[in-house]
Amino acid sequence: MAREVLWSGGFTIAGFATSNIFVSLFFYIASGSISKMALYGIGQYLGLILVSVLLVKLTRKTSPKTLFRFGIVLSALFYATLTLLGHGVSGLAFFLGLFNGVAIGIYWFGNNTLAYDVVEPSERNHYYGLNFAIMSGANVVMPFFSGELISHIHGSLGFKVVFMIAFALLVVAFYSARKLSTTASMGDVSIIKSILLPLESKNWMLMSVALALRSMNQVAQSLGIIVLVVLATHNAGDQGLIASVISIATATASMVAGRIKPVWRKIGMRIGAIGVVAATLILLISHSLLEIILFGLLSGLTYPGLFVPLSTVALDVMDEDENAEANRGGYVLSREISINLGRLVGVGLLLMFLHFLKPFSAVFVVMITSAVAQIVVSEFSIAVMSSTALKTGVSNIPPSHDSLLDTAANAIIRPVGP
Repeated sequence: MAREVLWSGGFTIAGFATSNIFVSLFFYIASGSISKMALYGIGQYLGLILVSVLLVKLTRKTSPKTLFRFGIVLSALFYATLTLLGHGVSGLAFFLGLFNGVAIGIYWFGNNTLAYDVVEPSERNHYYGLNFAIMSGANVVMPFFSGELISHIHGSLGFKVVFMIAFALLVVAFYSARKLSTTASMGDVSIIKSILLPLESKNWMLMSVALALRSMNQVAQSLGIIVLVVLATHNAGDQGLIASVISIATATASMVAGRIKPVWRKIGMRIGAIGVVAATLILLISHSLLEIILFGLLSGLTYPGLFVPLSTVALDVMDEDENAEANRGGYVLSREISINLGRLVGVGLLLMFLHFLKPFSAVFVVMITSAVAQIVVSEFSIAVMSSTALKTGVSNIPPSHDSLLDTAANAIIRPVGP
């Protein structure tokens, strides 16, 4: 059944990969404003938080499979709406972002709960390694393909064609999800308890902060690269090229990260954190297309060492709860709140710095700030890994007394991708 989730999720991811960067770019082009693009992002992340809260109260008897498929339907409707509105989207940036956030939130709530239900604990790192590799593989092919389409079909028509391709892929994803298991319903989930979960568990508090900071970096990088490529080349095709380069590196690294033995995960996470900082500093040399490609290669080859185990560690902390199966909806809600608060912080920082700095300076400051925060993500995650290993008697997690510099100096980086 885990393969079924990967299969149907793969078509959904392909739909998102076809269009994601071009939705943000479309708002940028249609309005001529970075702020409007950011406003779309704010609406999207607020929608993700609001729908996560509502879902746990309105879908107590609903199977995660139903949420999974309904989220796909709403996402397909979002792309159909973009196609119909064309350049008219600029005045609806926030509200369209809100709608898309609701659609994606329902999909991912179902997806994350299904993953917890059907993937065995011993297979989680492997599962997420494959999941991120599929995601990165789709991001290799689809953005490049979409960028070429937009480059050769001038005006808004190129964007509309891309959005309709995304719509078609989501229709296929909905059909392919029909064989998924109908696992236990969400049950009664307390919103207050979900919000307070980080205060009740030190490990979940550390994971909540780590997930928020990881998401802040995700937003800072994705929006930042869109702006930097526009400033460097003004060519939509180059957006697809950069996305493909990053995804080739990430897909390769994610496959390896999913197979890394527990004894090496601590080093891998620290390399991932250091790698994204080093990659961002490359942009200080120049923000031409070459430096942006180098940034994508370095971050893509190193960062999966951090974010692949991060997904596994979060589920391991959930397992510490004796009533984890009954409370899984609360943990998923708590996780989604942390993730989307981090995304809102990332967009908020970009908007704030745009008021005081030139576009490149504003983007770079946000990107380097969020990159440095990944060192905190790695240290918090390692602390949680060590704690859960002690509780379960696992002895193959290396001790955490060595310094970050010692780890970086002794690690061999081998080139190998929510």
